[in-house]
Amino acid sequence: DRATGMPPMIGRRLSIPGWQSYVAGYSFGAVAPSRLVLHHTAVPTIEQWAGLRSMQGMQRYYGGKGWTAAPHIYVVPDGIWLFTPMHEVGIHAGTGNSGTSGGKFWYSIGLEMVGYYDHTRPSGAVWEHARAVMGGLSKRLGIAPRQLISFHRDYTDKKSCPGWAVTKDWVFGEVEAWLALRR
Repeated sequence: DRATGMPPMIGRRLSIPGWQSYVAGYSFGAVAPSRLVLHHTAVPTIEQWAGLRSMQGMQRYYGGKGWTAAPHIYVVPDGIWLFTPMHEVGIHAGTGNSGTSGGKFWYSIGLEMVGYYDHTRPSGAVWEHARAVMGGLSKRLGIAPRQLISFHRDYTDKKSCPGWAVTKDWVFGEVEAWLALRR
């Protein structure tokens, strides 16, 4: 997929079956991601979501901050939107973006759930798309959800992201159940 603008954005929307095909054949290059960082947007909200127009708005926002990359994927009511190519390091979680551990380079995929989840868990299409992305990456990378998935708040004490209502036990259980149905 060709990314354009600054920061570069693919700007393509996929369905769950489209995502499954996309991630199954994705070429990560010499180093594949080994983590996924889960986020929520707060703004735009689900009610404000306007497809490509919202994605372009986020591209302008990140560009205004001087960012050269952004999160990789947005899950929204109308599908799974691709932003930063997954073979590139994104900007989305500070020290959770990339680093070195034991002398080996690692990087994470940034997954944004549109909405604000401090008081209620994500549900409906947003959550179905999120589970498909997390499950698809877990399967493709061969990394169990409990080792793959982290939260933005793991890397900062200034955010609740992906929302206080979202717990790791719940996310891990949901993604493991999704994977069990597709073995």
